[in-house]
Amino acid sequence: MSVGPSGFTAAGLVQLGNVLFPKVLPAGFIGTQDGAALLKLVLDLAGLWLWGLCIWFFIVSVGAHWKILWLRNSEHKIHFNMTW
Repeated sequence: MSVGPSGFTAAGLVQLGNVLFPKVLPAGFIGTQDGAALLKLVLDLAGLWLWGLCIWFFIVSVGAHWKILWLRNSEHKIHFNMTW
């Protein structure tokens, strides 16, 4: 399971909330002071959720291969396969 692209997407969402939205939605835009802060909060939470999803997929992948990688059991070996 590839977790790198999802991690970069999470970092991009957080960076977007930190840099872009305060410039695009300045204080007082459409009569509200909290527009940029609210969007920053939403993007930070979305990035955190996506990062947690990456960790979950990584743990599931390690768990799926744990039996094969267990070194004490000589019966389980990793064989080359073209799908690698």
